[in-house]
Amino acid sequence: EIPSTLEAQLKTIDPSCQIRQSYGMSETYSHVAVRNINGEHSNWFQALEGVKIEADSDGSAIVYAPFCVEGLRTNDLIRTNLSGQFQVIGRKDFTINSGGVKLQIEVIEKAIEDHFPTHHKLAISSIKDDQLGEKLVLVCEDKSTIEALDFGFLAQISPYAIPKKIIEISEIPYNEGGKIDRLKIKLLISN
Repeated sequence: EIPSTLEAQLKTIDPSCQIRQSYGMSETYSHVAVRNINGEHSNWFQALEGVKIEADSDGSAIVYAPFCVEGLRTNDLIRTNLSGQFQVIGRKDFTINSGGVKLQIEVIEKAIEDHFPTHHKLAISSIKDDQLGEKLVLVCEDKSTIEALDFGFLAQISPYAIPKKIIEISEIPYNEGGKIDRLKIKLLISN
């Protein structure tokens, strides 16, 4: 994912200089789609030639390509349009089920990033809850700077998208690919 602030800067570059983001899969070490950052249809990925991507009944992406003719099911949740393009919503395995409401952490984190463009090191996660099953929490490195922020705008996503608790940890962990290590965060906050 490209940070919102960087994407906004990239969109201002002359469209004759095409800037693209690729979509790939760790499972195949390949890229199967691109989207124009600063051109037409900039919110949608287009599958590369010879590749077809569709959503199955639960919204997970299925990739059909020369290297996986039978179709490769991914954990990426996508939204498609009538032109066969798609947007990535998040990962199925990062969905939080809080009181029967499914919350996509990537959507919530992006909304926070868009609303508070200054860089705060934070992540959305969940902890066990007797009533809700999972309770949505915000994990950060500096609780004092986060506690003063108003997260009421997240109610536009869902009333349940507002963090129920803020948990401070010494450092947000990242994996080798530079992405937030969600499993490690779960371990850190469950103790």
